[in-house]
Amino acid sequence: MRHLVFAAALALAAILPGASGSPIHAQPAATITLPSPGGTVELSPGCNAVALTFPDGTPTETVVQAVTPAGAVDSVWHHNAVDRRWDGYSSAFPEAGDLLTVDLLDAVWICIGPAASPPAPSEPPAMGCTPARPHEPGDFEETLVSGGRTRKYILHVPPSYTGAEPLPLVLNLHGYGSNAREQAFYSGLPTKADKAGFIVVTPLGTGDEPHWNFLGIGASAPDDVAFIDYLLDTMMSDLCIDQARVYSAGISNGAAMSVTLACRLSDRIAAIAPIAGLFFVDGCAADRPVPVITFHGTHDEYVPFEGGGVRSSSLPVRPVEESLHDWATHNGCAEDPETTRVSGSVRLIRYQGCDQGATVELYVIEGGGHTWPGAIDIPWLGATTHEISAADLMWAFFEAHPMP
Repeated sequence: MRHLVFAAALALAAILPGASGSPIHAQPAATITLPSPGGTVELSPGCNAVALTFPDGTPTETVVQAVTPAGAVDSVWHHNAVDRRWDGYSSAFPEAGDLLTVDLLDAVWICIGPAASPPAPSEPPAMGCTPARPHEPGDFEETLVSGGRTRKYILHVPPSYTGAEPLPLVLNLHGYGSNAREQAFYSGLPTKADKAGFIVVTPLGTGDEPHWNFLGIGASAPDDVAFIDYLLDTMMSDLCIDQARVYSAGISNGAAMSVTLACRLSDRIAAIAPIAGLFFVDGCAADRPVPVITFHGTHDEYVPFEGGGVRSSSLPVRPVEESLHDWATHNGCAEDPETTRVSGSVRLIRYQGCDQGATVELYVIEGGGHTWPGAIDIPWLGATTHEISAADLMWAFFEAHPMP
């Protein structure tokens, strides 16, 4: 947030021809109603200095909106009578969308831009990376610093990587108490990546029992969304990545983190594949439908299929099929799902007709435990089905759902 004095506002207005940055021509004036001195004030295109007085007595809140002749809101100012200031933003300022606080002023600049001209046709995005970003194939243990912490991750680069042709990227998130090495092996995603041609990044959570702070709780706790965001920035800088095909998969606590990424980084994560950890929270900040493929065992004793409490935790979870329905509603899918028998102990519940093709699918593993379908058996986590492969199915789903 920036604090401007009146002189700075004057200087700034002097160099601003209008909201669009183009010269102002004769345009019809706009009118707005100001709280004081009251009545209607006529504004011309350009930046207008408008005298204001702050009311005495009971604090009031007043919003001033300035509109362009084309009808678009250009400036929005909120009167904070308690602190005797105006808070707002204006796209006419150098950093469009910045929140501005104007302190102790009796005048404010409101900028009216010219009618917007149609945007110029954009050129098709360039294919490939020039110059190329070469990297040897294989597994590489890497680190970066995020939030003052050194964070670790395993980068897996397939043999097909050239550095010139963009490849998809899959985040591979471990469960509570596991780690990156275990997850890379357990998930089978690096092996799948070598066959299908995508990059796998398997990061490590924090704590003595590594985990993900998917709820964002604790002022001193790591911000794992910021970490993943920065990790993706690093991958985009170092490797040739297809930005429309970045996905997140994970199990248990890592599944929950994938859901959080879908809500918080929907501009980067094209689709998700949570295993044994699907949930949905009201107020999910995803600004678009996010395709979801999920897997869950009916005999999961850690995250119960029918809902209840997470084992060794007070965290409550809803029934999986209710969370699935919530995602389908968020994605604008048809109300009634289709259910099909995939194998002897696996059935598929699929919501279709979704906005932007953002399908929502659940593979129900009858008798399955807290496990990754198709992975090695881990008896204390319950039964593992080998009738399907989560790695194979999620990759097919990811291929069908790039960023719209």
